[in-house]
Amino acid sequence: MTGQPADTRAAAVEAADAAAALDLLLGGRSRFVLSTSGHIAAVANPPGNPKASFRTASDNPPDPADWWGQATTERGSWWPDYVGWLDQHSGGGEQARPRRLGDAGFRPMDPAPGTYVLDH
Repeated sequence: MTGQPADTRAAAVEAADAAAALDLLLGGRSRFVLSTSGHIAAVANPPGNPKASFRTASDNPPDPADWWGQATTERGSWWPDYVGWLDQHSGGGEQARPRRLGDAGFRPMDPAPGTYVLDH
């Protein structure tokens, strides 16, 4: 036990088990990262939150208990870690952008951000 409540560890083991199943189903190599915050706080907490932390491991073994045993707790939000992962897997530095908004079937109605933001 690493100081986390038992139910947190059980939930992590279940989630890591699902991630390992995805490896088998989809092939390739996945990376499992577990936020140590609640399910809403994990998404809403911005980078720089001093209370945020997450767990990750360099490997995603088939047995989730093995993942838990090798995972380390990292301080801070998982968002910067995710952005780093995306950078490594996004295939270059250029971001694809549409040449113009809309198309023949869907013409832009108004310039961004749209008139709906002005409605009261």
